[in-house]
Amino acid sequence: AQGRRVVATGTTVVRTLEHALGGGEGAPEGETALFIRPGHRFAAVDALLTNFHLPRSTLLMLVAAFAGHDLTRAAYAEAVRERYRFYSFGDAMLVECRVISGRWFVVNGLRGGASGRRGAR
Repeated sequence: AQGRRVVATGTTVVRTLEHALGGGEGAPEGETALFIRPGHRFAAVDALLTNFHLPRSTLLMLVAAFAGHDLTRAAYAEAVRERYRFYSFGDAMLVECRVISGRWFVVNGLRGGASGRRGAR
């Protein structure tokens, strides 16, 4: 990323960038079998813009890997309480992270937008 901030727009983009930039030498080709779950060390992505995914999905697991389990649970509790729309064409969230001294820190948390019902959060 040449020292620039990388914002992935969706979980598929996260997997693609992590595969392309996080794995070894040379240009990657073909499909990826990368399954991102908690414990994954992100090499390419600094922020993630994605929708609220369904419970017990692999997409939600990727969000928890990026933002952390506790923050993800808290964000989803708020999303249910505030009646955010889940899955495709639903509300979105932005998660921003930074690496400081080799450790990930969530700096902006998970923020949802309420599809125009209540304005942006």
